[in-house]
Amino acid sequence: MKRAKSQAVRDEAEKYLEALRRALDRADGLDTVFDKHMTDRTGKYIVFCASKEHMDSMMEKAGEWFARVDRHPHVYSVYAEDPAASRSFAAFRADDDRTHLRLLYCIDALNKGIHVEDVSGVILLRPTVSPTVYKQQIGRALRAGGL
Repeated sequence: MKRAKSQAVRDEAEKYLEALRRALDRADGLDTVFDKHMTDRTGKYIVFCASKEHMDSMMEKAGEWFARVDRHPHVYSVYAEDPAASRSFAAFRADDDRTHLRLLYCIDALNKGIHVEDVSGVILLRPTVSPTVYKQQIGRALRAGGL
């Protein structure tokens, strides 16, 4: 908006931004969104984050955001610099406890080349500009040949 050369363009952008602010004020919290839309309430979900700091912050909110789905989800994390990443990933893959939600937080580690058989969905908490990265991330929850 600030870089727009035309006052008319700036005014229109300001109206649009204000409408977005009002919509955000009326929006449900993530706890409500997850409660409403997580169809497999004891499934495995991969949660993509932007950085280690972002991942740590998002993991702290797991109890709040997923409380309506499962008060005690199993939470794992994987990132390239973590010496325990392979153990954490193996534990997530092996976790077959169908009484709890299972969340694997990661940073780019699972964008491509790795398939986890029983992933129920992905949660994209990071900004993703690249269509290729976006497709790779959502592809973690897709498989050919039906259920």
